[in-house]
Amino acid sequence: MDVLSEILEWSKDRPVWQRDALRRFLQKSELDDADVDVLTEICKSANGLSHEQEVLSLSDKHLAGSGANNGTVRVHSIFHKHGVNALAENQKLNFGPGLTVVYGENAAGKSGYARVFKSACRARGTEDILGNVFSDTAHQTPIVLISFSVGSEPPREWTVGDDEEALARVGVFDRHSEAVYTKEKTDVAFRPFGLDLFDKLAQACKSVRKRLEQEKKLLSKTVLPRPELPRETAAADFLTKLSKDTTPHDVNAIATLSKDESIRLEFLKKKLLDLRSENPDNFEQVLMLRSKRLRGFSKHLSKIELALSSQAIGSIIFSRNQLLRAQEEAEKIRETSIQPDLLPGTGSTEWTTMWESGRRFSEKLAYPERQFPFTDDGALCVLCQQQLELVTAKRMTRFEQFATSNAEKNLREAKDDYERRYEKIANLRIADESTEESIRELRLEDVSLSKAVEKTMSLAVERRTFIIEALANLTEPGDIPELPSYTMELETLADQLEKRAESLRKGTSENEKEALDTEVNELTARQSLGKHKEALLAEIDRLCKIAAYENCIRDTDTYGITSKSSVVTKGAITQQLKAAFKEELDKLNFRDLDVEVKDVGGQSGNFYHKLILSRAPKVDLTRVVSEGQSRCLSIAAFFAEIRTGDDSSAILFDDPVSSLDDRWQDKVAQRLAAEADERQVIVFTHDLFFSHRLRHHAGTKGLEIQYQHVRHLEHVPGVCEDSLPFEALRVRRRIGYLRNELQKARKLFKSGKTPEYEREARQ
Repeated sequence: MDVLSEILEWSKDRPVWQRDALRRFLQKSELDDADVDVLTEICKSANGLSHEQEVLSLSDKHLAGSGANNGTVRVHSIFHKHGVNALAENQKLNFGPGLTVVYGENAAGKSGYARVFKSACRARGTEDILGNVFSDTAHQTPIVLISFSVGSEPPREWTVGDDEEALARVGVFDRHSEAVYTKEKTDVAFRPFGLDLFDKLAQACKSVRKRLEQEKKLLSKTVLPRPELPRETAAADFLTKLSKDTTPHDVNAIATLSKDESIRLEFLKKKLLDLRSENPDNFEQVLMLRSKRLRGFSKHLSKIELALSSQAIGSIIFSRNQLLRAQEEAEKIRETSIQPDLLPGTGSTEWTTMWESGRRFSEKLAYPERQFPFTDDGALCVLCQQQLELVTAKRMTRFEQFATSNAEKNLREAKDDYERRYEKIANLRIADESTEESIRELRLEDVSLSKAVEKTMSLAVERRTFIIEALANLTEPGDIPELPSYTMELETLADQLEKRAESLRKGTSENEKEALDTEVNELTARQSLGKHKEALLAEIDRLCKIAAYENCIRDTDTYGITSKSSVVTKGAITQQLKAAFKEELDKLNFRDLDVEVKDVGGQSGNFYHKLILSRAPKVDLTRVVSEGQSRCLSIAAFFAEIRTGDDSSAILFDDPVSSLDDRWQDKVAQRLAAEADERQVIVFTHDLFFSHRLRHHAGTKGLEIQYQHVRHLEHVPGVCEDSLPFEALRVRRRIGYLRNELQKARKLFKSGKTPEYEREARQ
């Protein structure tokens, strides 16, 4: 089965953030906090909670060149500087490429080095790295270095606190492994390349889910306050049913009163007050009187609005401009018609006024039946009442021709039109005691409307002043805002007053009053809701976001990952694991019980297996097997597990043969030696006889063993040497060791270092 191709095809139906996560895992194996932050934003973006994010989903190009672990991991050494338990400082254990045996008696410090390995490598159980609990001084920060290499890469080092992915491929078997394999269900730690993507993706789901739940929790806490509304109203019912599906249109429809509805509400409130008055008959007359006055005031406002309307202003400006043009034309005629020897101002407006006055005097009184100017023999001048001479008569005839010319006629007409329009504005009555009384009475019915009308009248005064100044200065008034009109509101209010008076006159039943109360409550509730419209929209937005977070959280569910992991794991390793376990039991010569590996389902992306009794699967295995059998079964399970993977990195055993008799110790030694022919195997043991068995089986395969000795020297544990202890050496090597020690003692004796010599001689 091509695991990666299976995952690629399966991923096409996964949430977009998971496809990006799979791509990241193939490119960098592990995700950091920044990756999780980005994936969280991608998840949120897909559900409308964040801006659109750049997504690079898993594709064929990401599978190309993705090797299976990219090289074998080999451990070269572990160096303890200080700070781990009570181990001696500046000590180093070296490990060969094949089989390395690290021997140490009980309490020699061997377990301290094993704990460091468990914290750095893949171990079923880890233990805290403690300082020297017997020391009176402050504990030092542990400094311990593991030197290792991956494939052909140069060696690099791990220290306490590092998160080194490569070392996680080094498997560790210890006492914790026995409990996991025989007592609990366990996933396969050594998995074929690609299957670990399910585990990693499930963990990414948990990380993203945690962030989403934190954000959702914070959002859920910020509950917006909702207004108190009269019960059993449409607005209260709407508020109760408010949800993520409520639209802004729904809110506006119920929380916004139309102009007519607002007027209706005020009318109903006043009508109810009227009905509760002590003397309805008298109050009816008051209401009718107010209605009549309001209508009169409305007509007054209408007159002001008309006189100061933009159309009226445009007309008077046009009339003024026409007058100015007529004056220019008349002036041109004067310059050609009026002789220069005449009195200054002849032909001017003032002169024309005088001439027209003379005309009226002549036509009405002096010479009523004669055409003006009357210049026949014996005629007198109507202005000076002197006898007209020939020259004077001719001059008066020319004056009349000038005065009756079209230019002068146009000038007179333009002047009359302008003065008529000007007087309408200049003499316009805007505010006086009568209007102030009307506003005070209006205030009793509608405060806001009275303020608006009062402001409009002030604006009217300013508007008239501005217009008159513009006319006087011969300038344009510019863009003057139109006066708002409230005549319709006043007429409506007057109608309401009459209706209220009519209701008082006719009388109202209790049922009608209840209906009025109900209508007022409905409109009042909607009006109150309108004051909280922004809060309602914010609440809907919050509910929508919470729903979107719930969708996001659903996108982090691991059920689909677990299901696919189960299918792929079954196809890729379950049968292989079962077969390998049986083979490992045969290699260990375990025939005491019929035990097999059974798959027990998956959870959070992992697919689990468990050791069971073939003939009694429901019986707890640990209640049947002995301590030695349990250890043997766990070793077989460990070897079967590493055979499912395609990684030949190092493995480490910490006291693997505890509780095993000679027969199984020999089989385990044989199995470890065989494995050392394929990969690096490191064995920590306190069993000297077991180390001899390892040497024997390694020798039959022609394997070199590297020995390391951890000893307790001068009350200090953890001293490291590159050999087995004296008692573990063969006779030939013991003799060689004694000769070397003797040679050292001779040198001390010859150099006169008597104390040192005596100490070595006694040893």
